[in-house]
Amino acid sequence: MQFYWPVFFLLILGGCTLNDTTGPGVEPGGITEITSMRIEVAEPSGLSLHVNGKSLWVVSDQTARVYQMALDGRTLKTLLYEGQDLEGVCQSKTDLTIWVAEERKREIVQLDSTGQELARFKVAVENRSENSGLEGLALHPLFNTTFVLNEKNPALFVHLADRGIIQSSRPVKYVKDCSGLSIEAAGRFFWLVSDESRRIVKCDSTGAQLSSYPIDVDKAEGIAVSTTDSLIYVVSDSEQKLHIFKMP
Repeated sequence: MQFYWPVFFLLILGGCTLNDTTGPGVEPGGITEITSMRIEVAEPSGLSLHVNGKSLWVVSDQTARVYQMALDGRTLKTLLYEGQDLEGVCQSKTDLTIWVAEERKREIVQLDSTGQELARFKVAVENRSENSGLEGLALHPLFNTTFVLNEKNPALFVHLADRGIIQSSRPVKYVKDCSGLSIEAAGRFFWLVSDESRRIVKCDSTGAQLSSYPIDVDKAEGIAVSTTDSLIYVVSDSEQKLHIFKMP
């Protein structure tokens, strides 16, 4: 897959810094939870909206498999791929391929619609702990470029060029850890979820905090955003639940 990044976007990326939790973007109240439901996927560790917006992709830390899940939590399909320590998932609007992040290996894997492996790339992120590596994963819908989160030690918002080469890497200081990443359909804003901080953060294209919302979810490990329905989906690893919030 090729990645494209307009010059004006790079200029913006190079000139921004990240905010901390005391910045003006922090909201005093939480976002509204509409409902939650038990799901059939054990230890869900990554979440993404299907390109059609009518289902979700989810990966399991327990089984290291990729699942297509209905919006009511039912499992629709299990892909053939069996990975190791899967912690992120997303789908390309360009060719409908599915991408997953393997945390301990520091690798991103491209799959076809059945789960057959198409490509694999190493991401050389700085890390001081084997089990605190790649977590969130998102593909920009317009520029076809990839973003990943490094969980902690240090927490990083990383923009990748072709074949996993790091284009830029910025420290994330406004949460204790990074657990999941989603990008809006228009590609302007990212949404990050933190397990340890119990917080959802809206970011710009550099990872800089714009607003922040506390949530009452244990072990929030994945996030998906639907601007069409104004909904935010979050999966809990420990509860094995899908939580649905109204977008602020």
